[in-house]
Amino acid sequence: MAGPSKPGWTWLTIKGNHEDMLWGASSGEYDVDWWLVNGGQETLVSYNGVIPGRHLKWMKELPTILVERHRIFVHAGVDETLPLERQGDEIFLWIRQPEDYSGDYWGSISVMGTRPVRPIPVPSETGPTSTPARSSAASCPVPSSMTINPVARSISS
Repeated sequence: MAGPSKPGWTWLTIKGNHEDMLWGASSGEYDVDWWLVNGGQETLVSYNGVIPGRHLKWMKELPTILVERHRIFVHAGVDETLPLERQGDEIFLWIRQPEDYSGDYWGSISVMGTRPVRPIPVPSETGPTSTPARSSAASCPVPSSMTINPVARSISS
């Protein structure tokens, strides 16, 4: 769950819509069949049919957004028309931006972990090098000049 260890590395993990669906299906908030047809079946197979409670707890408690001085780390995106404090999981986990979306959010760069189409480089956005909806892994390049010492915060609705 923590990724490979490497001296000096710290893993920061945010919740995505699939973790949200899994938690919702396990807690009764969402329909289990909806989760199963959206990656849940594959997830169950990868866990040999039983997802440990500590993994569910970990997913439930993940923040949906991490904010540092010049970057915003979020799974799906942010609404550039609203202050972050007025946004919540519905936006951070589910918003879909048009292909020409700049990623600029009031002077910060949106670092998004999902895009349901081929990633397209735009000036203010850092996106994944793989498309999570169609692959088993997503990654996001982080420049070596970037120091991540964020005041991590989770904004929940």
